[in-house]
Amino acid sequence: MSRSNPRMTNPVKKYISLSGKTGAFNYWDRESQTEVALPYPVSFLPLDVLSTIRGFSSVRQVGIYSNEVHNISKEPLYVRVKGKEKIAEGLYKDIKEHIKAYGGKFCRAVYALMYFNGAPEIVIIYFTGASLNSWIELENTYSIYDIAVNITGSVPAQRGITNYFIPTLVPISVSPESAAIAVELDKKLQVYLTEKNEIKAVEAAANDKIQEEEDGGENIAPVPDAVKPNVSVLPVFGQPNTAPPYIVPPNAVPAAPGQSVAPFVPIPAVPGVTPVPSPVPAYVSPIPNYQVPESEPDPEE
Repeated sequence: MSRSNPRMTNPVKKYISLSGKTGAFNYWDRESQTEVALPYPVSFLPLDVLSTIRGFSSVRQVGIYSNEVHNISKEPLYVRVKGKEKIAEGLYKDIKEHIKAYGGKFCRAVYALMYFNGAPEIVIIYFTGASLNSWIELENTYSIYDIAVNITGSVPAQRGITNYFIPTLVPISVSPESAAIAVELDKKLQVYLTEKNEIKAVEAAANDKIQEEEDGGENIAPVPDAVKPNVSVLPVFGQPNTAPPYIVPPNAVPAAPGQSVAPFVPIPAVPGVTPVPSPVPAYVSPIPNYQVPESEPDPEE
């Protein structure tokens, strides 16, 4: 960063995650200072997929976070609690138990293109817990950068006394217009991520040096990338002529891998009507013989 090369502004407009209480995907609206629920279906086009740690320490009553990496088998994670105190450092396989003990969870951070009021935006969608399992199933079945994704709803589930929701992720194809927009947005995103990672690396090194001087420091340290086969004809993700939300026709059925289906046609909601999350629909898994997970999925397995 300098006078002639200022730090790039964060291009991410919204941070989206699944609510364990309502089963809706929400984001925090800074202007209204309220949490906004996105009506189903939620459609997005992945730009980049990274891995990170997110969570909450019930003991310290603070959030847990880390840097974002593409390859957890080669790139170390620097896990901290709010206030920047380091609680773990190293490759995921070497620190995962320590992280879990603190309340941290493995998470996919999906940078994506979404349309709001007809305008394209870069967002981050966080998949963790039960939603992570749905995302990994999709990663293992499709080539993520060859498709767009429809989150058609979520289904309530229970394990012991814990209630949670499992989202349904369905692949859709990409219109040429949206593909071109995605490429341009991703170019902008990658410049930002490169600069962000360089800054994080410098900050981590500085913080580590201070901590090593205080207590001797801590150094701990793979997980293969998922195989991503190709898909054939799918419904189309494209720029709408009107503002979202969209309504999927009642007879719409998720495409099985390789199945040819009729084009997806978004239907605009009634103008002027504030969108309200639709009731949880009947769950139809796009993955054959899908079973509700008994535990949080582990990217190592």
